[in-house]
Amino acid sequence: MKIRPEYYLLIFLLGFSLLACNDDSGLSVSPELQPYLDSFEEEARARGIDLDFDVNPVTANFNRIPNSGIAGQCFRNPDIPNSISIDLVFWNTQDEIGKEFLMYHELGHCAIGREHRDETDSFNTCLSIMHSVVGICNNTYGPATKDDLLDELFGF
Repeated sequence: MKIRPEYYLLIFLLGFSLLACNDDSGLSVSPELQPYLDSFEEEARARGIDLDFDVNPVTANFNRIPNSGIAGQCFRNPDIPNSISIDLVFWNTQDEIGKEFLMYHELGHCAIGREHRDETDSFNTCLSIMHSVVGICNNTYGPATKDDLLDELFGF
């Protein structure tokens, strides 16, 4: 029986994909999400906090989250601690500041152990990026408010 060349290519690609997904640590970060982990680490360092994701790793990948309205989740379990799942459909609807907000919110849970905080000011403006539900308060995260909100996130 002669094996067609396409099968060799298929076997090679399957083997390569299995090897690519299995690094020594068993941890992974989607290349598109890595810059957000890097910048979060830099923001922490600028405030005197050393997160060092090499020592305390966080995984971050795209997945379909079936629960309506959930854009991202942080899972903390013994097998894969600090694992972030981002809904790709939601991600693709966001601009750069929306993507950063979502990643920083989930990293707030996974990297520094923050819980939700729904306090608002008298104008119903969110006082933290750690609010629990979109629309519960006016999210003003952006260039003008970023430093203050990140100071709050990191405990300053």
